[in-house]
Amino acid sequence: MAHGLGKDELGQRRPVRSPGSQVSQVSLLSLLSLLSLLSLLLVAGPWARGSAAARGRRRSTQKIRRPAPVEPSAKARHGTPAARTAPTPGDPAAPGAGKAPGTAAETLGGTGRAQADPLAPFRHRVLIIGTKPAPPFSMQDSEGTWRGISIDLWREIAKDLKLKFRFKKQSLKQLISEPEARKLDASVAALTITAKREARIDFTHPFFTSGLGIAVPSRDKSSTWQFVKRIFSMGMMKVLGILLLLLTGIGVVVWLFERRRNPDEFGGSVAQGIGNGLWFSAVTMTTVGYGDKAPRTLGGRLVGLAWMFASIVIISSFTATITTTLTVSHLESSIKGPKDLASKRVGTVAQSTSAAYLKNAGVKTRYYPTVLAAMQGVAKGEVDAAVYDAPIMRYLAKSRLQGKVQVLPVTFERQDYGFALPNNSRLREEINRVLLDRISHPAFKRIVKRYLGE
Repeated sequence: MAHGLGKDELGQRRPVRSPGSQVSQVSLLSLLSLLSLLSLLLVAGPWARGSAAARGRRRSTQKIRRPAPVEPSAKARHGTPAARTAPTPGDPAAPGAGKAPGTAAETLGGTGRAQADPLAPFRHRVLIIGTKPAPPFSMQDSEGTWRGISIDLWREIAKDLKLKFRFKKQSLKQLISEPEARKLDASVAALTITAKREARIDFTHPFFTSGLGIAVPSRDKSSTWQFVKRIFSMGMMKVLGILLLLLTGIGVVVWLFERRRNPDEFGGSVAQGIGNGLWFSAVTMTTVGYGDKAPRTLGGRLVGLAWMFASIVIISSFTATITTTLTVSHLESSIKGPKDLASKRVGTVAQSTSAAYLKNAGVKTRYYPTVLAAMQGVAKGEVDAAVYDAPIMRYLAKSRLQGKVQVLPVTFERQDYGFALPNNSRLREEINRVLLDRISHPAFKRIVKRYLGE
């Protein structure tokens, strides 16, 4: 490109640009401006999109309502002996056991989609389940295998939850204290849910509802046969024998006085004469007085007069004996309900709900190690009645004490049976879910019918 030289106003020389040079400079400036604008767009674009997304997230977060605080339960507020005790490390029942703090399994990972299996720690070990003999809910056969209504139901629940377990025989007291100390994972038997026990441990939903019952000595169902048996009892036979001897003796004496002077009424052979004398003594004793036989001699009349007064005493005694015999059965069945226990000797099992009921009612109580022993005490006459859970006593009366004791049809003091668990056990919700489904199934009703016949 050519450039020329010119002079300014002072006469100095200066370069002179051509018109083409000026156009090139303008094009270069425009190109630089365009490049700067593109650079700004490239830098500001992602920043603007990021700011818009952040503002959108803040607006959506503000729309989410914060959940209301959960009111702590009575046990969490006041505490229980087990809850106040620090759980041992690794205890599956302890809060936080079996998962690492700070992980997505614990915090739900922000999005709330990840959630830990609450039973994972229990599936990696064998659970210890406490039980005790309480037929037909829990009983052990000759081979040591446990079965019963509670046992069969627990097996089905454990199968659904994929839990491994073993049974451990315990006393009634241990079935409450061991879960409280977290030495048992659960207690499965015929455990009644009470407020006092609930303060120490947790219970599942009830799976069976019944009440307390009363066992009394058996008596014959046929009142006619019972009357016949008592009429011909040994005591009654002795009374009738003595009375017959007295009638015969008086008849012989009257015959001896009357046989010669009154042959028309007391004559004939010896057998005929004694028979007439026996008839006279029997008619006189019963005050019937037919008048077909009457003594004529002084001796005969004196004997007849004495026999009349003696008969009054004899008839009174005989009537009292008959009355006593007929009312014995009524006296034996005087216990008809819980109100009749106040003046009776009653047997039960120590530390049971029935023992607590009898204590509160002020009933004189004798304690036995088992309900079977208490019912055997009724059969032996050691106590007048036994009080315990009605379905258990009905089963034992039918299977072990045939005909010796009977359980009255009345039930009282409602009893709800459930499984016992340590406080705050993570097994509880899962067991309840399966338990409610199982007891509503016809299979459970068949189990109850097989053991109770109901």
